[in-house]
Amino acid sequence: MQLLELLPRQLPVAQSAFHTAHLSTPRTLTPAPLVWRNVTVVAPSATLANVLATASIVRGHHALRWLESQNVAARLMAMDGTVRRIGAWPA
Repeated sequence: MQLLELLPRQLPVAQSAFHTAHLSTPRTLTPAPLVWRNVTVVAPSATLANVLATASIVRGHHALRWLESQNVAARLMAMDGTVRRIGAWPA
């Protein structure tokens, strides 16, 4: 967890950045896949935003569809700098 701030509408935002030694895939206990450099999520609570952002790093490519199903706004930056936006995240 790197950042927690409140937007003008008082919605919690959490950003999770990739740290190889910090995050691992629970099923295999191997480092999280090298897909996302960072993930930022806006959710109803700071706890939920943190959980969704961190889980997205671990989920790798599967995070996009999964975040869409969570009905939140998110911004994901790939390791190559490509940005993907989910939900109502502004362009």
